[in-house]
Amino acid sequence: MSAVSSDSYRFSDHKRYVTTFRESLRKIERMQCSLLVTPHPAASNLYDRLAGKAPLIDGSACKQYAQRGRAALDARLTKEQAK
Repeated sequence: MSAVSSDSYRFSDHKRYVTTFRESLRKIERMQCSLLVTPHPAASNLYDRLAGKAPLIDGSACKQYAQRGRAALDARLTKEQAK
């Protein structure tokens, strides 16, 4: 759940997509999970967690993942508005 795209794409031009994206983030935030595995290991700090450098189990994993996704989306939208 990240706001990644080519630089030419503008999320702000697709209000419905942004709304759906935010709804998805809210759903993830409400999920009860303690072991988060993401398609891209860096998105969930997986390598450090597997190496014992960070907790593998975290009761707030989904909430934090959603919050990071929301922050990234908000930053992207802010960047678009500055152009």
